[in-house]
Amino acid sequence: MKKGYISVIIPVYNCENYLSKCLESVIHQTYDKLEIILINDGSTDQTDRICKDYAAKDLRINYLTQSNHGVAYARKRAVEKARGEYVGFVDADDHIDENMYELLQTNLGDADLVTSGFIYQGKKMYDAIPGKLYHTEKEIKYLHENMFLFEKSSESGITPNLVNKLFLTEKLKATVKKVATDIFIGEDADVVYKYILSCNSIFVSDICAYHYECHNESAVHSVNYNYLNNWNNLYLSLKKEIERVCYKELIIPKLNRWVWLNVQYTPQFMGWDFAQDIKPIKYLSTYFNLLIGKKIVLYGAGVVGWDFYRLHQKTRDLEIVLWVDKNWKRFQDMGWEVCPIKQIDHIAYDYILIAVKEKEKAEEIKKQLMEQGISCSKILWKEPISLSPG
Repeated sequence: MKKGYISVIIPVYNCENYLSKCLESVIHQTYDKLEIILINDGSTDQTDRICKDYAAKDLRINYLTQSNHGVAYARKRAVEKARGEYVGFVDADDHIDENMYELLQTNLGDADLVTSGFIYQGKKMYDAIPGKLYHTEKEIKYLHENMFLFEKSSESGITPNLVNKLFLTEKLKATVKKVATDIFIGEDADVVYKYILSCNSIFVSDICAYHYECHNESAVHSVNYNYLNNWNNLYLSLKKEIERVCYKELIIPKLNRWVWLNVQYTPQFMGWDFAQDIKPIKYLSTYFNLLIGKKIVLYGAGVVGWDFYRLHQKTRDLEIVLWVDKNWKRFQDMGWEVCPIKQIDHIAYDYILIAVKEKEKAEEIKKQLMEQGISCSKILWKEPISLSPG
């Protein structure tokens, strides 16, 4: 094990258009004690050539190839090969600030894990758990209890992402041996939360140096009839590990809620016809009759946005050309065709329909859209009609 070295694991698959940007951001880190593990998961484009070119120029790069087994298998294999004292992850379509690993390594100190935030659409996103070192028995218990969902909110206490964290290699190798092999959504969470359960100390930092990118190729997800089976497997995998903790009764209710928040929006992934969806629509838009035959950008993927979208699926009397939300990545991970707000600039439309309930929130969204140069006359919002009694 190389003392002080960080093994940066980058799974790659058909990413020829953006891999160079990712690799440049890793290669030019201010922290130069790096082992860079590129693992090609059966790419069919020019990814292999790009990887070989970079490996020939930088001796820190260890290039591995395999037939297509998926990102979870690729990461697991790379972890087993890691020789550094620490492990970090980067996705091939993202990039990082030049000092990210220097900051993470410095903040890790004697802790078993350091977490950080990430950036997308210009917004910094952090763990909901307050930043500091958690190391006493009471503090670790509090962190474990709130890692899935923070206190009474629906926010992740610790984000389930692998890419914005720094792990101890030996501890991570022990963890990946216990992760499930039949999970294709939430595989990050299976690693992260099991690893956290094994930690004696965790530093939650205010570092924010990881940049999520959006590419049109990932905007549409194919139907997968194993979606619910996947979440059942993930639930059972995590629950089995939690059962080993002495205060499991505090953690399992949060796990239950966290899983439910992720499985209640399954129609898109399962390929269900929204017209067959038995969950009643609670909100109607006052604009639907006025927008017949128009091209609409639907802004908002919360409860109101989902109801508006389902109503459109039922009636087909207006054309939703784009569905956007500031939390687009979360919804894409659940299988929804939700895109980042910046995609509005690349599509023709007649109106943007804001699908939120609160006036203050709608006004904030409208202001942001106008600051992007969108005409006020093209932005529509009225308080949705509630169909719920009382």
